[in-house]
Amino acid sequence: MGASAGGLEAFQGFFSNMPPKSGMAFVLVQHLDPNHPTLMPELLARCTKMAVQQVRDETPVEPDHVYVIPPNASLTIEGGVLRVTSPRSSKEPQAPIDSFLRSLAWVRRAIFSVLARLQETSKMWSARAAKTSHEPLLLAARCAL
Repeated sequence: MGASAGGLEAFQGFFSNMPPKSGMAFVLVQHLDPNHPTLMPELLARCTKMAVQQVRDETPVEPDHVYVIPPNASLTIEGGVLRVTSPRSSKEPQAPIDSFLRSLAWVRRAIFSVLARLQETSKMWSARAAKTSHEPLLLAARCAL
């Protein structure tokens, strides 16, 4: 699930209503301040009985877990394992949601959603990547907050 920097409230509402034993894993990719630690895992742990953790490189994805991107990082998934990398340049605008969704486009049985305000514009690169994937991918929603 992707969200802008203001997506905490949407994530809290979602996980407050999500059963803890759904058999699904959730990866949260949010635009975070690269210069500050995040409290997202601690704040979300108050809303769900699922295990919530900040992703470390080579984290295996398990059902009924919530994984949160660390600040100043890019995240990809391959073979059921989350990979964390540092941005190439601090001068380039970061697009962690795009990077993750490009890798997710190759995952079988994946669902993604992007939480965005109506006035925000979004690159559709990730949706195009999903459409051209050789593996099935279901676009669940692009929600407006």
